[in-house]
Amino acid sequence: MHATTKLFTRFASIASAALLFSASHLHAIVVTDPLLTTGPGSMDKDTGKIGITKTVTGSTEKSVLETTDGFAVIKEGFAGFERYGTSTNTFSFTEANRPDVRFSISGTSVNTEAGRELTNPDYLATDTGMRLVNGGAAGYVKATIEFGSLDGGSFTTGEGVAAVGFLLTGPSGQFSRVTSITATFFSVAGTALSTQTMDESLAGAQGLYFGYKAPGADLIGSVEITVNVTAQSGQTVTLGLNNFGFAPAGTIPEPAGIALTAGLGVGALILVRRIRRQAR
Repeated sequence: MHATTKLFTRFASIASAALLFSASHLHAIVVTDPLLTTGPGSMDKDTGKIGITKTVTGSTEKSVLETTDGFAVIKEGFAGFERYGTSTNTFSFTEANRPDVRFSISGTSVNTEAGRELTNPDYLATDTGMRLVNGGAAGYVKATIEFGSLDGGSFTTGEGVAAVGFLLTGPSGQFSRVTSITATFFSVAGTALSTQTMDESLAGAQGLYFGYKAPGADLIGSVEITVNVTAQSGQTVTLGLNNFGFAPAGTIPEPAGIALTAGLGVGALILVRRIRRQAR
């Protein structure tokens, strides 16, 4: 990055400091500009893959997400999850208005094996999934999805999107140890916007759909997926996070009387993203 670009980036970052939260992690896998699918049916299964067998209560209908301006689904090149949360994987987009996406995983029962788990393509729409737990251990696993901007090794959160949707899939029997799954969609400020829980019988479950469209200007800044499991010796749980899609924030009119400093912060945020895109 040139010195001039660094100077402008630093100035813009300071101006927007009230809106941004930075965190540096090792990014093991960065997928740049994965293939995107748009339009009606984009959340549906791929040929030969598991589709939606259950829409979790409280989810926004997939047809609403699919017709949201800018909504696009990643079909190939999923970044995956790294073991024990020691590092994070990221989608990086060169499109100026589409935020980057960071994936991390944590919890009491994360498997120590491969973070970018290669799994049976017969039930995953991508070639990666998340192996959640060691057999014989009860506990939970939490997958976190955050929207922001990747600049070198530093990921800056604080960006919001208008809608998010995804599938959790697995062949018959993979959900036998799962007692509940909860997806919580948080605002950029960290307020829970929607909590969607699947705690009924998961026997025979194969494709669970979660989705949410933000109301107005209260955008989605992150999503947490918590999977609770029981102990069952000799069995692990491998689930696929399939057909993950989101819509970037559109142009939202500012309410009358909004503070000038907030406006400057938003402008600086846009400037930071443009500079970073040009510097890649």
